Amino acid sequence: MKALGNEPRTLAHLEADIALDLLFGTDTGSNRVVEVHLTMPASGPAEVDGLPVTAQAARELAAEATSWRWLRTDPHTGVVVDLTSPSYVPPQWLKTFVQVRDRTCRYPGCTRRARRCDVDHRIPWPTGATCDQNCQCLCRRHHRAKHEGGWQVRTLGRDRLEWTSPLGFTHMVEPEPVTQPAESDPDPPPY
Repeated sequence: MKALGNEPRTLAHLEADIALDLLFGTDTGSNRVVEVHLTMPASGPAEVDGLPVTAQAARELAAEATSWRWLRTDPHTGVVVDLTSPSYVPPQWLKTFVQVRDRTCRYPGCTRRARRCDVDHRIPWPTGATCDQNCQCLCRRHHRAKHEGGWQVRTLGRDRLEWTSPLGFTHMVEPEPVTQPAESDPDPPPY
């Protein structure tokens, strides 16, 4: 565009405008869905996909957003630990992740394979997010027992569940490892 002449914008300005056109899909002939990750920490500058933006630009992007996802980070490390979906029905990637992680129905003693289970919200949506930390696999029978039969479930730690029956009895359900955990060798080889 610069080489064609009659362009008052600097090269950096042109690059920024083209990047925004690509981000916001101003090409009306395409059916692209654009997802922008806007990070607005309580302290520090805002970012769009890892690049710093002004506070004003962040506010304008936030005002134009049609949907939101909560990106949960570890407050001590800043590392992403969870990503929510803005809808009740988990997207396929989240459903697959929960099925692979859970392997079976998470109800005490049930062995129904996760791929034949519902993906249930531990804390009902929309109060509870559609994310891996709030979703679990439950077969239809135990999904109904939780919602209609008075059973309560609580998460202890990352994936450990405590189920409480309508009579007050508790049952622990530990996560089933997908692979065997590595055993630590008290005397590792010197190499």
